[in-house]
Parts: sequence; C-alpha cells; structure tokens
Amino acid sequence: ALAGANASRISGAQITERNIVMDIVPQGDGEEMRQALYDILPFDTMLRFYVETKQRCVYIDGYVEELEGDEPNGDEFSVQVSIICPFPWFQSVRPHSVNLVVGDNTVRYDGDIPAGFTLDVPAQESPPLVGSVGDLAITIGGETFAYNGNISVPTICAIPGRKSFTGIRSATGDTRHPAFDAMIAGCQWPMIGRNGNNVSVSCSDATREFFEKQNVFTYRDT
Repeated sequence: ALAGANASRISGAQITERNIVMDIVPQGDGEEMRQALYDILPFDTMLRFYVETKQRCVYIDGYVEELEGDEPNGDEFSVQVSIICPFPWFQSVRPHSVNLVVGDNTVRYDGDIPAGFTLDVPAQESPPLVGSVGDLAITIGGETFAYNGNISVPTICAIPGRKSFTGIRSATGDTRHPAFDAMIAGCQWPMIGRNGNNVSVSCSDATREFFEKQNVFTYRDT
C-alpha cells in the first residue's frame, strides 16, 4: 500500500512536507529480509522513490523516518516504512528540454500544479560581449523575471515553493553569482502552468543570436 499526506512544515521554508507510508510484506526468511530492508532503506539518507502507473512514471526524494515491523515469526511478517519528503511533489522522470527563441514560445505541460524550470545558457570567454546579456527577461503568464547588466549568462533556476531552489548560479554551482547585483527590483520567479504555458523571452540585440543557439529550457511535469 502507498499513502501520501501533508504533514509538518519545514522551519523557515514555508513548505509542507509529504509523508509517505509503505506497508511491506517480505517474502523469505524473516531475519534475512529485515536486514536486507535496513540495507535498502537506510535512515537519515536522502533516497529517490519511483512510482509508475499506466499514465505516468514519476519520482520523489525523501528520507526514512521510521522502519517498524513485527518480530519475524517463521517466514511471515510485515514492516511499515515512513518516508518524509521535504520537496513534496512527484515529478516526471523524463524532463522536457526545449530551445527558446526570442519572442513567444508555447511549451507543453501535463503536470497538475505549477512547475519551475531551469534555463541554461553557457557563457563564452571571448569575445567578451558574446555570452553576455544586457537585458534578459523571461515572462510566463504575466510574471516576469529579468536582470540587467553585461555579465556572463548564468543558470537561472526557479522551482515552486522551495526558496532554496530558486536563484541564479554559475556553471560551477556558485550561488553567489554577480548576476544577483543585476536583478531588476521587483522581478518574480514565473512558473509554468500557473497562468498558462506561453514563455516569452526578450534580450538585447547584441546577444539574441547567441542566446537562441545556446539556451536550454528544462522543466518537469509536477
């Protein structure tokens, strides 16, 4: 059996955890199966769980909170596993990756709740202007993220509800990227599916060709 429910809140993140409870009936020697479960489901370790139905194949990350069961009596016993998922949404195993053009783009989204995205544009070292953006803006459903300044294009990442996943980072994963100094005040983190699936892009003429050739816009059904 697989059950999911909202539980407590992560302090400071204002996001609801998901608690998944699994009832497992091992087959075989009771004590050997118990030890095998401890190996497969270690405590305090982030694990990835996959669920496949006729329509979808999704995953969710979580850690084992409890693993309790009957004392093995012969070959039959049951175990109940409680899993806490800090990011409480199931996401499609296969991401969508598209190349955006400057102007309007319509992307397919089959998820149930608004989803975030990553936008990767690799910067080039030379010539200096290539790989830089003077004014990049991403608008989805009337919500716009924008930054201004001649800086190497970083990765722009927006994930719903989890502030620690929202931001700008360089290719090395550095979140203290100088792009933060160039973010336009009041800009938002747009999400697909909240107000539609149209993604509008604008940028400076000097980098339009580079942007259209190099960018990768990635998202998952959520």
